[in-house]
Amino acid sequence: MENCKTCGQSITDAAKFCPSCGAKQVFERLTIPTLLRNLFLRLTNLDFSFFRTSKWLVVNPKLVAIGYINGVRRVISSPIQYALIVLSIYGLFQFLFSDFLNLILENNFLSGFRDGWNNYDTPETREYEQMDMAVNWIQSRNQFFLFAMIPCIGFFSRMLYRSNGYNLAEHLVVSTYAVSFTLLLSVFIGLVLAPLGNETAATLYLEITYILNAIAITWIFKRSLNGSIFKPIGVLVLSFLGMSFLFFFVFLGMFV
Repeated sequence: MENCKTCGQSITDAAKFCPSCGAKQVFERLTIPTLLRNLFLRLTNLDFSFFRTSKWLVVNPKLVAIGYINGVRRVISSPIQYALIVLSIYGLFQFLFSDFLNLILENNFLSGFRDGWNNYDTPETREYEQMDMAVNWIQSRNQFFLFAMIPCIGFFSRMLYRSNGYNLAEHLVVSTYAVSFTLLLSVFIGLVLAPLGNETAATLYLEITYILNAIAITWIFKRSLNGSIFKPIGVLVLSFLGMSFLFFFVFLGMFV
């Protein structure tokens, strides 16, 4: 007889899992080959839910979003878990291609907004310095502001898809999967264009990601919640306008 290494209960020598707590029993000594083998199996095993979740968001998003809402748990990542993994992947991308991301920050719409403000104001004023710092801070954390749109998307989704019968929490699940997948999509696009390392690639990155992210969110909402194609487009437009008004009033409160 052996004792479970997790809960301490007695188990038979041949048992691979503890009948009490369900923990897998590992008897072999940890070695470098063992570590590498476990990593390989973890990344390639069909049970690794992150890969399956990403695949289904491309092929049939309803299996993920509505599946999770209806109680499917084991074979797909939860929306929070999926979002955290995507943020970690983006963080690694940000670390490896920081120079390319700086080019992107210099060419996005916030840079144009800041340049317009600079032409209006003068560098000597305190308001200019605050605006410059605020825009730089937002640009360097754009992935978190993308996730900040989830409540806004969920709210307008609930309004436009009211007839589906899903509550706000369930619409937030769909929104979290959709936004997380768009950030993952942005990483893949960046991996293709980042090695070029020039302003043209940065501008192209912005144009492609804006278009594909809009298509991805529309696809996930359309396939998950059904209905007219104009509903997910409406969700996107209203969410963008809502976030724009929010930022406008925040800046207005800071500088007026």
